[in-house]
Amino acid sequence: MQKRVAQIQGHPDTDPRRFFRIVVTMGMPALVYRWFFFAHGLRSFERNILALAAIGPTRSTRIGDASEKRRGRIQDHIEQLPQDGA
Repeated sequence: MQKRVAQIQGHPDTDPRRFFRIVVTMGMPALVYRWFFFAHGLRSFERNILALAAIGPTRSTRIGDASEKRRGRIQDHIEQLPQDGA
């Protein structure tokens, strides 16, 4: 699998400044998802779906405690992502 990912990232049509962003919202804290569950769902999606379809490189943002009360703040945060270049 490592060889396949390296081939995709080294593709001549790939611009190093362009990437695909995955935004994951969840009810639990993002830190718990990342460190306790090791973000298995996100990693398998990137590895098995996106890499197979030659979509890459990817960056991911995990937003925890997503609720109706925080909806406005989450939308503002997502809108700021492309401007930050992160």
